[in-house]
Amino acid sequence: MVSAGGPVLVTAEDLLEIGLPAAPSFVAATARQTGETYELSVFRADLDDHPNLINIDTYDVWVEMPKRISVSNLIVGASTSANANFERYLDLVFLVKRDEEPGHHLPSLPEEVLLPLKRL
Repeated sequence: MVSAGGPVLVTAEDLLEIGLPAAPSFVAATARQTGETYELSVFRADLDDHPNLINIDTYDVWVEMPKRISVSNLIVGASTSANANFERYLDLVFLVKRDEEPGHHLPSLPEEVLLPLKRL
């Protein structure tokens, strides 16, 4: 269960369930609530990035359409109509990958990921 506060570990199986492939480079993932939205961080190993072998891919998780998005403009822009087909997408969870940020490459997993792993 993800709630406000520290991150929750996510398994490779969890990522498969949401349609995000867990490549062989998968090391760990965390999810955290950030206000009204959620953040998913996927930590993966990339040997090409030596000495900073850990890459972090961060996603905004939309459990509903954000209020800043105008659904009517979305309908017009997509040349569709507000029919049952469109409405079924309003209940889906969307993952929006963020651009790489400073700190995308790390020499090791951060402590916030290592601590829960040590407890397992």
